[in-house]
Parts: sequence; structure tokens; C-alpha cells
Amino acid sequence: MVGEAHFRVTGFELATDLLRGARLRPGITGLADRETAEWARYPVFRLFEDMILFVGPPRHSVIRSRLHSWFTPAAAGELQALIDRVCDRILATVRTTADVIDFAATVAHVLPLEVISELIGIPAPDRPKIAKRADMVVQAMWHTVTEVNRANGAAVLLDRYFRQLIAARRAAPAADLTSELVADGSLSDDEIIASLVFLVIAATFTTGDFLTSAMVMAVRNQEFRRRVLDGNTVAASVEEALRLHPPIAHIIRNAEERIELGSVVVPAGALIDVDVAAANRDPAQFPRPDEFRPDRVPNRSLSFSLGAHYCCGWALGRAEAETLLPKFLRAFPDIRLAGEPLPKRHPFQQGFQRVSLVLREADAR
Repeated sequence: MVGEAHFRVTGFELATDLLRGARLRPGITGLADRETAEWARYPVFRLFEDMILFVGPPRHSVIRSRLHSWFTPAAAGELQALIDRVCDRILATVRTTADVIDFAATVAHVLPLEVISELIGIPAPDRPKIAKRADMVVQAMWHTVTEVNRANGAAVLLDRYFRQLIAARRAAPAADLTSELVADGSLSDDEIIASLVFLVIAATFTTGDFLTSAMVMAVRNQEFRRRVLDGNTVAASVEEALRLHPPIAHIIRNAEERIELGSVVVPAGALIDVDVAAANRDPAQFPRPDEFRPDRVPNRSLSFSLGAHYCCGWALGRAEAETLLPKFLRAFPDIRLAGEPLPKRHPFQQGFQRVSLVLREADAR
């Protein structure tokens, strides 16, 4: 069967070459080569087929160009006031809660969800349910009957919700991304819906997962914590943390053509797992790769991928991390783990599903 072969890439140089080139095409864990006519009718896989993450040229370039302007470094800079405001609101809420919190649920995933929802135009009351359904869609990657059925149900509800939002914006445009995509007219409604769902997934869970890893790192690594609190080194520290703990640990692609890699021949259609977590710790590229060293020069990791599918939201994700981490650590200087963090269960993503933090001792309130 086409796509049956499976190759894993762990070296930084080879991973960089493959991701930058045109020899790979998007792969839904090989599903594009494997799906039967029955599976192709599943709502969740129809949704995937229109997502920028899985679309190839020429449609990929069209979709990306419509999203890009909202996520440039300049655009992220213009959003700084919003990021600050959301962070401050979260911290104010946390201060009034219990002395022990789940950082993942109450902070890490809330910030990026609030910011991306503001950009898309999702009303505040709807945001938690949209995030929950988007997460169910991602779980279809497991390809189990239970997960796919849940993902199908979530995909149907998300499709219905965003079609209503699109209709509302056609009738009364607002100053948000949805209105711009509708007015532009370059994308079909299916492509707009897939793009909006993808943005919720990528912004909320990718950034949120990294924030959980970074907070655990801040508790366990005092040098990282000190550097984050130093305004002059927070950016470099976040960059090094991204290298050590990429939220997307594996990038799945298929070989567009037969590829010869020395003595290894990769047949066309073969599944290629670019192991980002391993490549980011390749000693040939990063001396003493397991150490936190924010002064590395250069320090360009693969945490946001490379090439045509380089993450267009990288600047926003960095800005959120560089804002939240020092604010939180200053607000709660005595935090410690209340127990061992619970790792996230997913074949490609990494981070923590739960991070229980003691904010302060009970008698210190």
C-alpha cells in the first residue's frame, strides 16, 4: 500500500533540508494515501482536507497569504496591549482563587484562547466550548473508533457554529479576521471554517502546551527563571525553552517523490516523521544540547517548522510567552509544584495536561 513505509528523521541538518525543500508534502499521518471512500466522507477528515496545515500548493499559498498579515511581528506588536490586558485579567482571577491551581487549565490555555478569539471574533461566552470541540478534532489523530467518532461530532458542531459566524459577518462586518476573510472572497466557506478551526487549535493548544512546559521549567530550573525575570534576556530564554520543549514534537509528511538519502531510499508516498524534539537536541547543531543555554548563537530550532509550512503565528506565540511568564513569576514568586505534572497524551504534541502549582502557602494569604 502506498505510504506503508515509515521513516524517522532525527538529525537537524537533514530535517532542515527536507522541511525547506519541495520533496515532502503534507501528511495526515499518511491518511491521504490510506483513506477509503467511506473515511473520506467523515466530517473531521473533510475539515482536515481544507486546513492550511494539510493543503499543498497552490491552495496553501492562497490561504496562507490571507492569514499572514494578522500574524506578522508588527501585528503581534500591535496586539501587545491586548496580550497585557488578558494576562492581567487572568492574574487578577488567579489571585482570588485557591492557593493551588492547575496552571494548564486556568492560565496556559486561557491566554492564547482569549487572544485568538478576539482576532477571530468569537464572543466570550462561546470560547470554552469552541476550544473543547477543537481539541476533540485534534484527537482524531489517534485514529481510534472512539476518538474519530468524537471528532466527527465536534467537527459537525464547529462547522455549524462558524457557518453562522460567517453569515453574521456577511450581514454586518466587524473589525476581525472572519470579516476580512469573508470580504476578501478568495477562500470558500469550507476553507474559511477550516482556517478558523485551525487557528483555534494552533493558537490555543500549541502555545498553551508550550506555556505548561515553560512553567514547569521555571519551577525546576532557577537559571531559566532568573533569565525570564530579566527583561533583557526573556526573549532569548523563551527561544531556548522552545528548542528544549517544542510543543509540536513530530511533524508528519509524505514523500512527494522517490528520495535518495545516501544509502537509504525513501519511496514516493512513504510516511516521514520529522522528529523535531530529537533534531532540536542534535549535538552536531547544538553543543551540550540538553542544557539550557540562552546565549547560543545561532539558536534557530525547528520548533515552528521551516519552509512553506513555517508557523505563521510564531510571533504571536512568542509575544504571549514573553509577556505571561515574567508577569506570572513576579506575581507569585514562591510557586512550587503540588505534584508531578501530567504529560499530555498525544502522538505529535507535547506539554502537560495538568500542572498543579502551589501559588503561596495557605498562611501567607
